[in-house]
Amino acid sequence: MDFQKMVRQFRENVIDENGPQLRPQLRQPQLINEMASERYRETAEEKVGNINAGRENLAWGSLFPEAAEGTNSPAPDGRATRMILDFVPDQMKMAVQIGKKLTKLGWIPSFDEKEVTQKRTVRNAQGEEERVETKEKIAQLKYHKKIKKVIPKGPRAGEEIEKVVVTKLGQLIQKHGTPEEKEFWTKEQIRFRDLDTANEYFFKPHARRFQDKEGAYAVMITRHPIDVLRLSDFSGMKYSCWSEGGAYGHCSKDEALTGGPVAFLVPKEEIEKVSLQDLHGLEEVFFDADVDEPGKTSAQPSSRYRLVSLKNYETGRELAVPAQKVYGIDVPGFKSIVSDFMWKAQKDIIVRNGDSQEFVDELLAGDWTRTGGQYSDQENYGGTIGELVANMIPESDDAGVSNEQYGDISAADVTYDVSSGSPEEIDNQIDQAQERLDTMMQEWNGQMTHVSVWMEAEQYDENDFYISTSADTLVSIPAPTDEQVEKYNLSLVPHYDNRNEFGAGQDYWDYKRSFEKTIDEGIDATENLENYEYEDLEVNLTESWIELRFQLRSADIMNHGMEGVDEVEYWLDQQVEFWDTHHDELRRNIIVALQADEYLPPAKGFASAKADIGKEGVPNTFKNFEVEMMDDEKPSEGIIIGTKEQGRLNFALGVYDTIDKATGAEIPLLAVINGRARIRDEDYDFSRAQGNVRQRIEKALVAELQKIEDEAEEYAKKQLSLPLGSPEPQGELDLGAEYEREDRLSYERKPQRVPEFDFTNSDFGFRFDVIESMENKVLIGIHMDFEVAVDATEENYDAIKAFVTYLDGNKDRLVEALQNLIDPYYEAIRASSINMQKGEHERVKQKVTDAEAAGLDPLATGAYASGLREAEEKKVARLHQIVLVLSVEKPVRDIKGKLNNIRAIEGVTVVSHETDDDVIHRGDIVAKVKFRTTSESQRAMTYVHQTLVPAINSSLTVPEVKVLEVVSGTLKEI
Repeated sequence: MDFQKMVRQFRENVIDENGPQLRPQLRQPQLINEMASERYRETAEEKVGNINAGRENLAWGSLFPEAAEGTNSPAPDGRATRMILDFVPDQMKMAVQIGKKLTKLGWIPSFDEKEVTQKRTVRNAQGEEERVETKEKIAQLKYHKKIKKVIPKGPRAGEEIEKVVVTKLGQLIQKHGTPEEKEFWTKEQIRFRDLDTANEYFFKPHARRFQDKEGAYAVMITRHPIDVLRLSDFSGMKYSCWSEGGAYGHCSKDEALTGGPVAFLVPKEEIEKVSLQDLHGLEEVFFDADVDEPGKTSAQPSSRYRLVSLKNYETGRELAVPAQKVYGIDVPGFKSIVSDFMWKAQKDIIVRNGDSQEFVDELLAGDWTRTGGQYSDQENYGGTIGELVANMIPESDDAGVSNEQYGDISAADVTYDVSSGSPEEIDNQIDQAQERLDTMMQEWNGQMTHVSVWMEAEQYDENDFYISTSADTLVSIPAPTDEQVEKYNLSLVPHYDNRNEFGAGQDYWDYKRSFEKTIDEGIDATENLENYEYEDLEVNLTESWIELRFQLRSADIMNHGMEGVDEVEYWLDQQVEFWDTHHDELRRNIIVALQADEYLPPAKGFASAKADIGKEGVPNTFKNFEVEMMDDEKPSEGIIIGTKEQGRLNFALGVYDTIDKATGAEIPLLAVINGRARIRDEDYDFSRAQGNVRQRIEKALVAELQKIEDEAEEYAKKQLSLPLGSPEPQGELDLGAEYEREDRLSYERKPQRVPEFDFTNSDFGFRFDVIESMENKVLIGIHMDFEVAVDATEENYDAIKAFVTYLDGNKDRLVEALQNLIDPYYEAIRASSINMQKGEHERVKQKVTDAEAAGLDPLATGAYASGLREAEEKKVARLHQIVLVLSVEKPVRDIKGKLNNIRAIEGVTVVSHETDDDVIHRGDIVAKVKFRTTSESQRAMTYVHQTLVPAINSSLTVPEVKVLEVVSGTLKEI
């Protein structure tokens, strides 16, 4: 196609804005406003009717001027429904100026489009980020011109020829442009990737011989529900997913009902023909061919820019924030004029009394929610709504928003208020239901350690949907060795892979039913669990483990729709939670049942420990420890070897002051060494890197206990080397099949093994407590527990027993080691308390002096109030919880240790996590963290962003762990 023909067709199809536009492929008139059907408009029209009748209010009145006198159908609040902003963008002038210059130089636009493949990060249906390839059409902005050239040499020397030179627009601007024009192109060139925008600014003015008037556009901001509904309804704009029939078509309706205003770019000359009385009222301005609505003008918007609605229901404040994307022609200057206006009109919502911290705290605490249409380009492409708020804040306006506050605003997630959608739409009902289900899944999967749940809202007919649920839990039990199977003649555990070992016919299924009956016995012996609560049992046998995966029975949901969601909560509360909280008891009871039916070998270690309970006057009776059942009525709970009450004095560490005699400063020794408090003036970074005092003591204590264990092992070896020595003091040792003891003589003559107690990975616990209280003093001791589990082997128990036996007779070694550990901390805590007390006295003294100098009564000004109030605030700080998605470096190992490191962070009290193997193997952990803020005045989300997340991300505090996501909407006070 030659250039003249291209210009002629452009004039026919594009320039005549008042005539019908033609689709090139059809060459048929395209009806404008063809998408908003009468049915689609019903909800917005009903809202307008209610507003007219005074039954509803129209939001966002504070942004709009007072309505003109004599306004037709005015809004009840007396404010305009639409307003016009003058729009003469410098960018438009600059583009036209560049185009004129290039035309004078003989350059002619030759624009085209090229389809390219782009990679971008999006969120999938599960809310996870993933990289996808998308195809986009990018404008190819080239200019050409004909030049004449004389051939210098050869047979055609001296002949004049005509040559067409083609070059890119950007290259021409760099060659011929002024510094201002080059700067313009550097900032704005990304807009012209869209061919429509490029045509609007360069090709169209060229075709019109640059006869366009400056100021041809005006910005109209409207809060009228019909205008908002039709934000994707004008034919000059490209198709949007919010259009009627689109993937999120209901979002336009929701936006009209509870969303924010919309900014349109409209022909200035045409919109100025509409009177203020019509423009400011509730009557329609734009005509709509679909419903025979004549409107007040035939003009159409060429661009639209949505304003995202944010509301704080607690304070009643509302904030309209410019979205990220302009639909239609992305006219330079359109976004900036809207953003500047919205900032100036709403700055006092963000900056209060010269500072924005109050708004930041509200944002981070989740006080603000997003309303209107649910789908968001910003969130779908991995951004946050907080970024939109931050983008509205101009760089030149530094009054009230610090860099730190700006960063907090940018990082803030704002949850969507699912109740703000249109309830009658089935798509919206499903969205609302799924939003609630997702929240429940995040909460329950975050707080449960052993059970995973999945819930989904699924549509089953045109007007209704149902809720499907599933939950499963895994119980892992050490598998018997081949030697144990042979020695105790154990029954095979039936599973799919060994089904052929049970013979033909029904044998396998009979064995399977018998095995499941044994499992059911373990379930029925567990408190609050019944065997009918699971519907499928999957058995897998590895070299080391018997894995029992229970598929729990789905929720019994009698109602469809939103009522079904309430029944899901009942299912979680009354069934699923018990399978999680009683998981350890269930595992122990299943072990007992499998032992009874000879699927597992007898736990001789546990039996030996049980036999030792209550023994008196025998050689192995401990002086300072006792063996006792965890729960007499539930043997499967296990056995504890713990410090005797009467033996605790033997592990007394010394008498320590609780109040400093000289200054009266409180010395919180016990709270600090038990990890409930910190040394107040200790360097925070050091404390975070090294852990709290209890963790530091525990690390040192383990090292000391390891030394004692080594001594115990050496001692045991010496005892074993004695001729005809009895092994009784060390218990009956499990020497394995190779060294099975037939009689005393063979025992003495065969190689012996000394059991080694690994307390780093054992169930060993300790705490410091008060043995005796005196005036301003306490006698502090240590209490220790060693657990013997229900499946403990002889070797397990022998190792524990041998170590405790040695410890029992060599307590002075441990007491001395602990005294050496604790005494330096006592001195540090005492010095810290004294320093804090002195500092407080100085602060009070200064406050009194300042009050008197100002002629004020020090008592009335509160100058005598000490920082103890601050300490009280810390004591009563509320407990909160938040769900975090954590990334763990591979290979994933020592999850328990990593979670313990998180527990060591100041303020953290409890950390629970999802233990589903699939999650662990891919390196992600969903963790629920309970914490207390450092003071009553500190907001919970501030603690999360300023203390918790940085501490976890620190390679010193929590190695190999990073925070992937602070899950939006999961922060709550407990």
